[in-house]
Amino acid sequence: MVIDRESYDDYWKNVSVLNRAPTLTVPMFHVSGWFDIFSQGTLDFFTALQNEGQAEARGNQKMIIGPWIHSSQTVTRQGELTYPDNSVLQTDQLLEVINWFDYWLKGTDNGILDSPPMRYYLMGACEEENAPGNEWREVSNWPMPAVPSTLYLSSGGVLTGSAPDINQSSDTYLYDPNDPVPTVGGPNMEIPGGPFDQRALVESRPDVLVYTSEVLSEPLEITGKVTARLFASSAARDTDWVVRLCDVYPDGRSMLVTDGLRRAKFRNSFEQPELLQPGEIYEFEVDLWSTAIVFNAGHRIRISITSSNDPRFDPNPNTGDPLRKNTTTIIPANTIFHEGNRPSRIILPVISPENHPLFRSPTQSKLHLRVY
Repeated sequence: MVIDRESYDDYWKNVSVLNRAPTLTVPMFHVSGWFDIFSQGTLDFFTALQNEGQAEARGNQKMIIGPWIHSSQTVTRQGELTYPDNSVLQTDQLLEVINWFDYWLKGTDNGILDSPPMRYYLMGACEEENAPGNEWREVSNWPMPAVPSTLYLSSGGVLTGSAPDINQSSDTYLYDPNDPVPTVGGPNMEIPGGPFDQRALVESRPDVLVYTSEVLSEPLEITGKVTARLFASSAARDTDWVVRLCDVYPDGRSMLVTDGLRRAKFRNSFEQPELLQPGEIYEFEVDLWSTAIVFNAGHRIRISITSSNDPRFDPNPNTGDPLRKNTTTIIPANTIFHEGNRPSRIILPVISPENHPLFRSPTQSKLHLRVY
């Protein structure tokens, strides 16, 4: 049944708990991790119930989200990084869960509703002394008030705060669905998940485009939804766009922070597919879900772009056929544009961005920032 329903039709609408949030009356305690396969769904559901649920549910939600993969709240090792001891589910957080159920199920007046409804772990560099981040934050609602701040793809594999000029070029690669880029970490469940180094198996491939920022002179904190907007074309009627956001350590490790995929035929709607005109340039939005991390000084920010992430996502055969109904595959040339009127970019939810030099060109004053 799932294979036959690749579009967001009435079947999916009817089973979507998010669609039912305005009708629900149940207080809930939500637990997730930044590398959990259900992270964005949990965040969306918490937010919907907290703000749009019935009176019994509205304002009566709690949530904890840590630097965890699915069901790994009690260990510090996540993927290929080891977070500090405070990253595991804390004793006071476990007590909060108990108090939550005591209040709602036993009627115990323990003040559980007086504490902020959400705790999230702000990730930071691992195994770097005095690195900012790697601490718990408490907030009254989600998402956090952040400024959507833009880094642009530029020629030569550069990621910059300066918008490209009209003379910028494009980058092209061949995508072969029979030789897909492998899944290396990320929000998985049945395969290894979490932050993994992307260099050897992903970024070294000829079908992966890599764009890297300058070395950060100051730490940069982002918290919230990450989105990419790509101007791109394909020689096929359909293809995929995969975007990864990585934290590049001073020793060169490119550690995955978050990623996302957009199937081209669902660029305008998940309900009604629209095939591409081969060679025509379109603008695509890629949702990389949410995160909370401080990129430390001395690190760099990296974006990689390709057209597959297997087996996390089913490789697109590029034929335009319904899901797994193809009898052949196509190897198209896929092109990313980064020029003045086609500024492919990544939009980061930055905290206090007016103080960070990454988003200023050399001619900009300290108080100016490019925001899209």
